[in-house]
Amino acid sequence: MQARLSTKGQLVIPKAIRNELGLEPGDELLVELTGRQIVIEPLTRSPIEALHGKYAQGDAPSALDALEEEHRREVTRDGLRL
Repeated sequence: MQARLSTKGQLVIPKAIRNELGLEPGDELLVELTGRQIVIEPLTRSPIEALHGKYAQGDAPSALDALEEEHRREVTRDGLRL
């Protein structure tokens, strides 16, 4: 595929390639020069980073909220002080 460099040195990766690689705005890429070739690779994301923001929380409590509430109940049940 052909792409054009902007006057600011920016390159738009064609949509078909972005879709194939699952690239999204804000993803980081590794850019290397090998001889006279420019090699661009997506940096791998951790599974946690890949899920960040994927699921809307809405009014549902977060997993952390649920764990904190469970801890409060255990502490109260066991007669401990926070």
